[in-house]
Amino acid sequence: SLVPTVFRGPFWETDPPLCAPTPCVHGTCAEVSGSYSCTCDAGWEGDKCDVNINDCTPNICGTNGKCVDLVNNFTCVCATGYEGRFCENVIDNCTPNPCPDSVTCYNGIGTYVCGDCKDAPCLNGGTCTASVDGYSCACPAGALGTNCECTAQVGCNNDGVCDVGVGEDC
Repeated sequence: SLVPTVFRGPFWETDPPLCAPTPCVHGTCAEVSGSYSCTCDAGWEGDKCDVNINDCTPNICGTNGKCVDLVNNFTCVCATGYEGRFCENVIDNCTPNPCPDSVTCYNGIGTYVCGDCKDAPCLNGGTCTASVDGYSCACPAGALGTNCECTAQVGCNNDGVCDVGVGEDC
């Protein structure tokens, strides 16, 4: 069946279609009673479907991430040491075990510590290396001793030398 064309105005013009071109930016237009209505695509809202719905609800990424809004979705950018959809998992830096031989690995946030180095026994900027027998300290210049506990700044009188066996005693 033919739909009659409605002519109006002094020049017998037709009413332009309300949905052509579509006013709905991210949606479908439907003419309704001399007006139009937009049905928005997922993730969009507003009279013309031109407003992105913010999918970053408060604290969705917890305290370990920052939410980035996408269209009908979001993503969490995790802080160092965290992973997961909501940054809820601490990354296991001990799998596979990076420590030598069979030394126990202790996981930390964004790092790990091997064996007896977990208690940070090296002093004065010394670097701890774990071993099956325990640990050893690599001391910086000016520090001596098993744990780098002896330094040139001890202040021994009369050109005294720090006695490593005694600690910081001169």
